[in-house]
Amino acid sequence: MTVTDEYVAALRAYLTGDPTAFDAISGRLAERDGDEGGNTFGALLGMAFVVAARRRFAAGYTDGDIVQVVAQARAAFAGRSDGIDPLAAERMLRAVLGGVPAEGVDERVKAVVIPALLLELTNQEQLRGHTLDAYLAETRALTERVQAGLR
Repeated sequence: MTVTDEYVAALRAYLTGDPTAFDAISGRLAERDGDEGGNTFGALLGMAFVVAARRRFAAGYTDGDIVQVVAQARAAFAGRSDGIDPLAAERMLRAVLGGVPAEGVDERVKAVVIPALLLELTNQEQLRGHTLDAYLAETRALTERVQAGLR
């Protein structure tokens, strides 16, 4: 499925903390596209995480840098029903940066960790205006390339 403007708008709403817009757009997409739409948004969200992590750590990183990002994400999500598994989060972050694969991490854990780390990484980069537009365009293009390669 193509990554339409609506999917990018849903991601923008999530990243900018606009739950009303996110819920409205997500609801329309789910109604229109069903499970396939969920897969498309999931792919876009996952690729957004990859792009954000690689941008954040483009100059390199230490174990302490990884631990710090995970700790900050955990603090931001403190008190929510699904806590962030710190070891899984660190493993997933290292995996997208070219480290050890994140094999064996439960899909439910990934569904909590990826959005939380994505928000932390994009908040640290302070994506707004043109920089957010460029980030979303890069994420969309990469998602479409990956999806095209999977067909």
